[in-house]
Amino acid sequence: MFKHLLFYSLKDNLRIKTVIFWNLIFPIVLSTFLSIALNGIQNSDKIRKTNIYVENSEIKKIYQNISRNEDIINIVNSNNPEKDILDGKIDAIVKGQKNLKIILGDNIVEDLIAYQISNAINKNMKLIELAIEANRGENIDKIIDSSSNYKSHLENAHDLSNKNYINGFFYTVLGMVSLSSMSYVVNNLDLLDINSKHGISRRLMSAPKSRFSFLAAVMLSTFLITIGQLILVTIYIDLVLKAGIFTKPLYFIITFIISTLLGVSLGSLISVSSKLDLQSKLGIGVGVYMLSSALAGMMQASIRLFVAEKLPLLDRFNPASIIYRLYASIYYFDSSEMFKENIFNAFIVILFVISITFVLTRRKEHESI
Repeated sequence: MFKHLLFYSLKDNLRIKTVIFWNLIFPIVLSTFLSIALNGIQNSDKIRKTNIYVENSEIKKIYQNISRNEDIINIVNSNNPEKDILDGKIDAIVKGQKNLKIILGDNIVEDLIAYQISNAINKNMKLIELAIEANRGENIDKIIDSSSNYKSHLENAHDLSNKNYINGFFYTVLGMVSLSSMSYVVNNLDLLDINSKHGISRRLMSAPKSRFSFLAAVMLSTFLITIGQLILVTIYIDLVLKAGIFTKPLYFIITFIISTLLGVSLGSLISVSSKLDLQSKLGIGVGVYMLSSALAGMMQASIRLFVAEKLPLLDRFNPASIIYRLYASIYYFDSSEMFKENIFNAFIVILFVISITFVLTRRKEHESI
């Protein structure tokens, strides 16, 4: 019975022309236009050093030590830093002494570099304060030295000219495909609603088969189709557009799986948690997708960093933010720490959402009686 449900769900998914368009055709077309429009960046606008203005003279010395050890930042002077950051002359402004506050511009990669370095300095200064309070004077010099000689996790930090902006946009397209799997699930799980307009809905609900079997079949079919779409879009971007984004195959496969599970689980929750009609549920799905993407900075990079600073818990478990950081950690970082952390965060979100979906589905188990 499960095989029949899975086959039916796969066939039904492939019949949804609008979803096929937005999840496969549109990403390919969008990637093509991005490649054409931004192709000049790959050759003429390589990732440059990040220009940082530091307000406090003592903190400035730490940044200057980093700039001498790592060829990724410039410490600049400015008479009007607020104006210069708007004009693009400065990428970041660092204020404060104990708790550093950072104001960022609109350059994605430079913002990421400035934020990571400032965050590391902040943590090291807090360690220094704790060491002083604990009267561990013998370790102070080592801690200060570690903050002054901060080693960036950026891959090939000495030669960032190998990185280009275009790939960041392509990763956003892949994230869009993963989250858009919500539409597939919402469409198919509408059949679980006894009041659905689908003629087959009542027959399915009266069949001697658990709703969990149908839910599992829909989730699995959506997962398989979305993975297939991600592979096709990646092949097109990597081989046809020659973007070279498929740099770490194992990490990419894991990211495909995790990001798709996020989209599928969210779509399942939206479907079973509401008694609204199909169009209203699809509208909720679009709203969740747009809000999550906006908070992840896919529409404006500064929003992501604002959320990370002011609402760190939301940033940590926001699905789109998790997907963004997974791809960013593959491309920009040599360390796997950031990748592993976001895999862990993704599993927490997936388990939480699936648990709620399970409870809500169980409550509706005998709704057709």
